[in-house]
Amino acid sequence: MDLWQYISILRQPDTTGIFRKNNTNEKLEALEKIRAEGYPGLIYHLIPLLRNTTYPVIREAVCDTIVHLFRKMKARGRLYETVNLCEISKSDIDFYEAAFQKDQLIVLLAISSLNEDGYLREKAVKRLAALQTPEVVPFLIYRLADWVPQVRQSAIEALTPLTRPDFVDTFVAHLPLLQWLRQVQRTDPGPVAEGIRDFIIHRNRAVVLQHFSRYPDKARLILTQQLSASYTGDSRELSIFIRDKLYLIRLQALEHFEDLSTAAIEKLLTDKSPKVRIHTLYKLKGAANFRDIIQRSIADDAASIRSFARFVLKGNEIDYKTIYYNNLQEDRQISGSLAGLAETGAKEYAAAVERFLQHPFPHICRSAFLALTKLDEPKAHVFAITHMASEIPGIRKVTIGYLSRVAGKSVLETARLHFKTGSIEIKKSMLKLFSQSGGWPALADLILGTIDTHESIRLLSANYLATWKNRAITLYTKPAPEDMKRARLIFDFAHEHHEKETYFSTNPLTGLDFYLR
Repeated sequence: MDLWQYISILRQPDTTGIFRKNNTNEKLEALEKIRAEGYPGLIYHLIPLLRNTTYPVIREAVCDTIVHLFRKMKARGRLYETVNLCEISKSDIDFYEAAFQKDQLIVLLAISSLNEDGYLREKAVKRLAALQTPEVVPFLIYRLADWVPQVRQSAIEALTPLTRPDFVDTFVAHLPLLQWLRQVQRTDPGPVAEGIRDFIIHRNRAVVLQHFSRYPDKARLILTQQLSASYTGDSRELSIFIRDKLYLIRLQALEHFEDLSTAAIEKLLTDKSPKVRIHTLYKLKGAANFRDIIQRSIADDAASIRSFARFVLKGNEIDYKTIYYNNLQEDRQISGSLAGLAETGAKEYAAAVERFLQHPFPHICRSAFLALTKLDEPKAHVFAITHMASEIPGIRKVTIGYLSRVAGKSVLETARLHFKTGSIEIKKSMLKLFSQSGGWPALADLILGTIDTHESIRLLSANYLATWKNRAITLYTKPAPEDMKRARLIFDFAHEHHEKETYFSTNPLTGLDFYLR
């Protein structure tokens, strides 16, 4: 049944028919369906039902459904336009307060505070303020940018008494909302926003730092920027930044580099983020021991850092190839050393690279393979053919990426065999190879994928086939007779199959015969 049919059921009188049959169960079932399958836009149709019902059980179910749909909304920009036209009067607010529990009331007042009627918004803001609970804060913040001065003033008056220690975490969590308001709304909430900032950053700084790791990522990042801008020299704050999981927050510690301890700098030099490591090196560039520090980065895992280290040391007599080779012999900085040998063209050390193709750690195998494609391509090609259907996704990905650039007849034949016998994930990888290799030789394989027994393979093949058609205008080379013949044969077979099975709403091969004339 369509969702609109459920709405129609809810709009019926609570008793129907000549003998006034009670249809409560039917309405409750309709609400359950709307709750499961509905979308926030249906709130507009449910709001009037809060008062137009005889039975409290239906009213409660309607309210719970509204609450559920309201909480489905994720995009701030869609919030107002979703509920601003709801049919709510000022007297309805009084009814909501009498009829519903606090958690339900918060949502109903929030919806009212977004209404197009300024008088209704003002009353809703005042009633939200009276609840004195953290859940109302975001809806009061929204109204700081209201285009009606009286509503805006009511929001300011409502928020002012809430700026107290037990609400500080709530205000921090909604820093992104304040920032968003300043960017997109017509009225600048600047003065009030500055007051909230002072409440968080200055009056409750110790509490905020103590609770720092609890806050959501976006809020934590904004908070870090504000704490950093008002930094007073307490290095313990920088330690909190350095320990954070977001690299952008760890980077912020470098804004106060002169206050970082030797241990903190060392931690940043070995940070898991290449951006943090390289920016730390930039900060150290004038240090007396910088040459010793940068030498440790010659075999860093990140290409940007290796390149920077070699650039800084270019005036020195340094045998990079030997350094990378010795690292491999001693199992130190393996990934960076493998890449370093490739970057310096150390073909004489290809054998040293080759032995890491069998390393137990897949990321080491990937690095060795990528290095070998530059140092000994024939051996890299053999490895790629052998491992193109590897059960290890990372290995399969790099080999497919390489083979798609050099795909010849033997590569495609091997890929076709894997597509025929492999798992769904293997099939997807082979389709990727067919698509990325491009041209006429793989066209038949993409067509064949659209009639596969697995739906996910059919969908993926259809997408790749659409990409092939978009690229077809750049295929200036004439297809080989055998490729064209195979494509035509499989096209005829697959087209007929699609007409019978109707896997898709429209045949994905429609119009493809134009390219096969």
